[in-house]
Amino acid sequence: TLASGRVEGMEALIRWMHPLRGLVSPGEFIPLLEDTGMILEAGYWALQRAAGDHAAWRAQGLHPPRIAVNVSAIQLRQKDFVERVTSAVAAGGCADCIDIELTESILMGDIEANIDKLRAIRAAGMQIAIDDFGTGYSSLSYLARLPLDTLKIDRSFVSRMNDSPEHLSIVS
Repeated sequence: TLASGRVEGMEALIRWMHPLRGLVSPGEFIPLLEDTGMILEAGYWALQRAAGDHAAWRAQGLHPPRIAVNVSAIQLRQKDFVERVTSAVAAGGCADCIDIELTESILMGDIEANIDKLRAIRAAGMQIAIDDFGTGYSSLSYLARLPLDTLKIDRSFVSRMNDSPEHLSIVS
């Protein structure tokens, strides 16, 4: 926070440093990972790495905040999603330090199955966050049923919240 100077949260982000092109935007390579199915292994590696890094920092006597890790729609659709996520995080050594982050549009695909999966993830000690809320088409009735810990309101609402009372009320 600005007042304390303490880091309150982190997000694991994958970046690609190409030997000739330099830093490649995730907007370019994430769709390729999704198209080829490689997002499954990359996503589970990111979970394991985030949990492992968190455990290593704690072993050094640090007190790192939780780490949010994005999960793709392809990962969430897998029948063994819960088992893969929990085993990746357990291999990293820290389930209660990870937040699984999804976009609202990902969740709306098969809402009933996704609710069950997210409940199992929470039971394993992880927290659930929805990112970019307000850009999809979820209803408040579904939102109330989802086992969520954090709702990250889309930047488009936050950046305009001082422009009108309506935007401010949505953010509030």
